[in-house]
Amino acid sequence: MPWIPPSALLSSRARDHVPGIKLAVEQLLELSTAGEAEGWRFVEEVGSVSVSKLDGTCMRGTTAVMAPPERVQMAVQDLSNLVHYSDLCSQSEAVDQLCDDYQDSILVQIGYMQLKSSSLFASDRDFVFLQCSFALEHGVKGVVRYSVTHDKKPEIPGYSRGTILVSGYVISPGQVGQSSHVLHLLSQDMGGNLFTNSAFGAQSTSEQVCALNSVRARFEGESQGELSSLTSRSKNLFSGKQDLHLSGKELDESVIQVWVADLLQAVNKSSGGWSQCSTRDGLIVESKDFGSTVLCVRTCRTISAPASQVFELVGDIARTAQYDPSFVGGRTVRSVLHKGSTTMMVNWSACSLSQIFPLFSDRDFCYLQVNQLASAGSYVVLCRSVEDDEVPRKSGFIRGTIQTSGFVIQEISGEECEVSYVCALELGGMIPKLMSDVLTKELPIKVLGVEEYFKRTLERKLETSPPNTVAGEHETTDQQPGAAPEGTWSPGPRSDGSKSPTVPSLDLSKLKKKKG
Repeated sequence: MPWIPPSALLSSRARDHVPGIKLAVEQLLELSTAGEAEGWRFVEEVGSVSVSKLDGTCMRGTTAVMAPPERVQMAVQDLSNLVHYSDLCSQSEAVDQLCDDYQDSILVQIGYMQLKSSSLFASDRDFVFLQCSFALEHGVKGVVRYSVTHDKKPEIPGYSRGTILVSGYVISPGQVGQSSHVLHLLSQDMGGNLFTNSAFGAQSTSEQVCALNSVRARFEGESQGELSSLTSRSKNLFSGKQDLHLSGKELDESVIQVWVADLLQAVNKSSGGWSQCSTRDGLIVESKDFGSTVLCVRTCRTISAPASQVFELVGDIARTAQYDPSFVGGRTVRSVLHKGSTTMMVNWSACSLSQIFPLFSDRDFCYLQVNQLASAGSYVVLCRSVEDDEVPRKSGFIRGTIQTSGFVIQEISGEECEVSYVCALELGGMIPKLMSDVLTKELPIKVLGVEEYFKRTLERKLETSPPNTVAGEHETTDQQPGAAPEGTWSPGPRSDGSKSPTVPSLDLSKLKKKKG
């Protein structure tokens, strides 16, 4: 199946990897649809995963997941979560990000992971790989990985460097409502001698493929009332219902409705008590006084981007660094609920104070995030602090409290929306007034970051659009047989005179078996 790299990929830092990405995506799709005639045979059912294999170190598993493809893709592309899916994985992380573009549905990262060996005769393994998340027709999502080298991850003592030949997920819309059919394929070379590569490789490949059971389990609990396991650490500041659901109360869906109402009241321009405290690049920032410990600000901006795409950006913690300069790390701990147009998850994130005030500790937050389509063309992303046993306090951070924070995004037209942002939080610890005044002005700057993100996206599209066409449109032209479509990668010199990269030497031939 041919796959045409999107224009955003061609103009990003991942450009030199385009040939390898294209080859790996097509190999993943080919191996995911191959059958017995190509050498695949069924092995066993492990939990809810059906496992088949081509050989000892090339296997695939399939299962159904009760979540739409885009949410499953978000879960499996989060490199910090690999340790939660596989018992063999002892460390996983994102090393570098090469491309991130919502409109073209493309995300390219460099990842690293370590696998523990269960044998005294085989050393632990580690892998450095490129990961590309992509979209296909008919709502199909994908994630592909293959080994690369990276300066930040040289080989280290005690680990043998393995090779991912091709690995990834093909996630298709399921037969039932908000569900997906998920295929996970993995082919790897564990390195070392023939015995350890065969024995450890087969065990590792099988275990990682069967980690689909963990992915499935992540979403199974969403309809089982996990809200009740969380305890609120926040209180309502804007809705006038401060006697309801104060800090220390267990959560349920009625509490969440009150929380959303509190946020909507906060962005209401007619609500009283707000005063202008600063302006920056035309962004007017207002503050409201709730005492010396609470920093409370709001702002509003018209942004040239579809409301749905702004919602996808600010609703995904994995992309926060793309628009928020204070963000230093974070992840989704687990999904809590997906019901209708509402999705809830527990997140952990950290922000840097030491960059502005070197003598002060950075802050971290544990919070429930609610992503909701409130009405046609209107979206809400709400964050409120909660207590969760899975998110203990971390050394080096002071735990802050988010009373109410979030975005309300209202569609103006198909290519424009109004983005309102509110943040009311307590940073904890001792915060001098001078520091509070500075932070009050800095907190809403992430809205300018959102605007800049979409400006960059539009600029890249204009740069890579064929002449005499509008970005995103393609004219039909007469081409020689076999010629690459305009705007796609093809061999030959670049516009700056340098040579195009050659296709990486992914030795995938041994994955195929001849018929008969």
